[in-house]
Amino acid sequence: MRFACRCTTRHSLHGAPAVRLLRCPEAYVVEALRFVARFFGLAVPRIYACDDVANAEVNQENDILYNPAFFGTLRRLDPTFMLILAVLAHELGHIKHDHVHKSWQDPHDQELQADREAGCFLGTYCSAAVQFEALLWQYTGEFGTERHPPAGKRIEAVREGWTQCAGRCEVPAENRGAGVGKVVGAVVVGGLFGLTVAAVAKALGL
Repeated sequence: MRFACRCTTRHSLHGAPAVRLLRCPEAYVVEALRFVARFFGLAVPRIYACDDVANAEVNQENDILYNPAFFGTLRRLDPTFMLILAVLAHELGHIKHDHVHKSWQDPHDQELQADREAGCFLGTYCSAAVQFEALLWQYTGEFGTERHPPAGKRIEAVREGWTQCAGRCEVPAENRGAGVGKVVGAVVVGGLFGLTVAAVAKALGL
């Protein structure tokens, strides 16, 4: 069911409010968001599917808006869910640091701060950041935009966060690397059926 919502996005803090059509998110997106919110120790924010969003963003009310076609593409590229989780970690990084209420802060600095948070998430779960870095190159480019720093700087920030948090790796050594995506993805899917992390780990023989 569609409904109209008047909101100002984080990317147009000084512009006029925009009316956007929002939809309820898919169940797997909600479970993924819950998973990442627990990682950051944050309350789970509201999240909506919105076709007018290029990929994902946070609005003035600290709601997350995401493009369902974009997330569908990420899911096909990476069925382990790690790309989607990394994107959500980036958006939750904006919420964690309350960027929507810091219009005085350089937007590039805000993006780099959120990228470090995404890198920290990936590092904690011992997941290689290569796919997420490729995504940054694709959507930001070599020279960046008014809102986003050049991809090279963003990748540096992701790697800084990854290095800082990799020592907290919560996945057994024998299951690190490519296998971690299967573990985390299974936890997300398991959440749809009310399974706990421990139950999923036991089912996977971890």
